[in-house]
Amino acid sequence: MKKICFILLLGLLITSCGPAQPSSDPNLIYTQAAETVAAQLTGAAVLTPPTATATETPLPEPTATETSTPAPTATPTEAWVNNPAGKATAPILLYNIVADSVDDDPYYQWESPLNVSSKQFEQEMMALKDLGYTSVTVSQLAKVIWEGGPLPPRPVVITFDSNKLGVYRKAFPVMKRLGFVGTIYVVVNQLNGSGVMTTQQLKDLVAAGWEVGSKGMTGNNLVDTLASNPDSIGDEISGSRLALEQALGAPVTSFSYPAGAIDAEGQITSRVQSWGYKSAVGLFKSSDHSLGTIYYMPRFEIRKDLALEDFMGLLPWKGDRPLSPETISIGTAQPAVPAQGAATPGVTTTP
Repeated sequence: MKKICFILLLGLLITSCGPAQPSSDPNLIYTQAAETVAAQLTGAAVLTPPTATATETPLPEPTATETSTPAPTATPTEAWVNNPAGKATAPILLYNIVADSVDDDPYYQWESPLNVSSKQFEQEMMALKDLGYTSVTVSQLAKVIWEGGPLPPRPVVITFDSNKLGVYRKAFPVMKRLGFVGTIYVVVNQLNGSGVMTTQQLKDLVAAGWEVGSKGMTGNNLVDTLASNPDSIGDEISGSRLALEQALGAPVTSFSYPAGAIDAEGQITSRVQSWGYKSAVGLFKSSDHSLGTIYYMPRFEIRKDLALEDFMGLLPWKGDRPLSPETISIGTAQPAVPAQGAATPGVTTTP
């Protein structure tokens, strides 16, 4: 009898070593996982790297031939270094309007906190140059996050959420002089309108190395649009991209959410991902980016009369390089006559 029981027990053990049968409903597990991803906006688990297009602008390479040992270069700029895929650090700056008068913006109001003067803008760009920053576009940064690749030692992304004339008349010349490029997000229905940039002016930016992205067809808050007129979401997101590409003859792969608004359920970010974009930008503050935030990349909004010390406080690399006297003296709030015996106005930086 004992021998029979032992044989039966041994048979049960052998049977239990076979393929395990599911003890829970897999649909429930996937549902719970999807809810977790939605709560985290666009988690890396649901992202699939988009297929590169033939018209994509290639990233600058630090040298013509990569070698295992860095080769000396005659260029005065710092060599770009390889950044592994998955994450990257670079502050993304957001300027809404750069303007000094109604010539730059038909709705110009000097007291608006969104209205950065040309002098403030120039000082901030010169500070970036003094501190050793090199500009890249949003899509250049996104490509490195998706695939890995070279980035400058101190990358910075300079973006504009307006195609008002002030960007072309005031911001573009300063950035061109300093060797910077930017990313401008365009409201398509405003293109070629009164007080805004023309198609040709946008083409001038593209020819200078800038990127043009979409801010929708109308620039309306997409959360409100989703609630009131969901059928128009496709035109706002996908239609605007196709219209810009046709007008400019250049790829449009980055999106800016009007007012930074997205729905908690992730419907808007999901559509941006599905309808041809490789990245999108939002509003929260961080210099760190990853696959989990590539469809809501954080940006620092720069507002009117931001003190230079506070501007530099947003930057991840600072303090080890001095600002030039020219940069310091261009401030918008310099006293007309310094007090007797006062030290020369300056900026103290901390690491």
